[in-house]
Amino acid sequence: MRLAILLIVFGVFMFLVLNHVKVEVDAQYIPPCRYFKGKTGRCGPDGSKKCENEMKSPQTSQTFARCDCQNIKISRQDDYGCTCFTKLPCNN
Repeated sequence: MRLAILLIVFGVFMFLVLNHVKVEVDAQYIPPCRYFKGKTGRCGPDGSKKCENEMKSPQTSQTFARCDCQNIKISRQDDYGCTCFTKLPCNN
């Protein structure tokens, strides 16, 4: 009888501990800041660098952690989309 009660108490205790850790991990996740700009043309061989240069603004000294360039065809016209991610905090 003691063993059964001990196992039940231990199970409840483990459930509470594991649930508490999960809540803390979920609260720490903050998605990166994402910026998108579409333009006419194609990405080219060094599309990520091209996107990074186009997304830079002379008014801000914002640096991007990563930029991606994707070729898009809209109405038989070649376009590309730049998606850049910044480190926190987001400065709009």
